[in-house]
Amino acid sequence: MRTARIDDLDKDVSHVILGCDNKVTADDGAPLWEAYVAAGGTAFDTAHIYAQGKCEAALGDWIAGAGVADDIVVTVKGAHSPWCDPENLVRQLHESLGRLRLATADIYIMHRDNLDVPVGEFVDVLHELAEAGLIKVFGGSNWTVDRLVAANEYAATTGKRGMSILNNNLSLAHMVVPVWPGCVSASDDATLAFLTQTQLPHFSWS
Repeated sequence: MRTARIDDLDKDVSHVILGCDNKVTADDGAPLWEAYVAAGGTAFDTAHIYAQGKCEAALGDWIAGAGVADDIVVTVKGAHSPWCDPENLVRQLHESLGRLRLATADIYIMHRDNLDVPVGEFVDVLHELAEAGLIKVFGGSNWTVDRLVAANEYAATTGKRGMSILNNNLSLAHMVVPVWPGCVSASDDATLAFLTQTQLPHFSWS
């Protein structure tokens, strides 16, 4: 399986990332997770909202039992609407790390954006979490390019870390109607051109 490196992350990220949104016990997930790792997979994607935390707890049980925390990359997603604000972002991250039994999230992704919150407020709190060692790199899911660029411009002018990953819908089928409220696709020409030009890592889902 092919892998890549992301700046400021000292682990290989496999090109195929395994979503963990449908396994609620370690025993249920273990056969799939073990087969994935055996095939060369290194990257797992989960979220605070999946099954009210059961998916994170199941993955955390498996990681602890298998002793693979240092060998895999875990993407933690949080701040899904209606909890998309700096205060709930911090609260949910601590809850997610507790469920996963991890001290640090290799990758943290904001699950949604909240246009009522200035991007600088999100950058401030994400930077603080990174400086505290609770997250290594971070980005946004269902974020528009305009908001991501604005966030990184703010980060650059204030000497803070910016977003280094976009995690939007992208598939051979174009999303005409949002799959869920607040869902943003990367299939439009402008977004694809931005990703091509900047080479910003994009974690596609479909």
